[in-house]
Amino acid sequence: MWPLSPPSCGEIPLPGAASPDCPYVREPLSDCYCRSLTSATIPLVIYFCRELYVHCPIYRLNHDALLSDDSSPARDGQTAPE
Repeated sequence: MWPLSPPSCGEIPLPGAASPDCPYVREPLSDCYCRSLTSATIPLVIYFCRELYVHCPIYRLNHDALLSDDSSPARDGQTAPE
């Protein structure tokens, strides 16, 4: 018999549990793969916007900048205040 769990993570998250999604999925950065879904970006969204988001080059670039500058990442093409 086939398991009834989702193929992406293998488990159904409990209500109130931390999401395995990238924190930018709800409010994507201007260059996030999930911002504009096309046949070219869908595989990237499936791969990077779930459990493996820490390996995403866009996440890493913005997260590393956030840690080094102690500033907010740019959203929608706007730069963080200096």
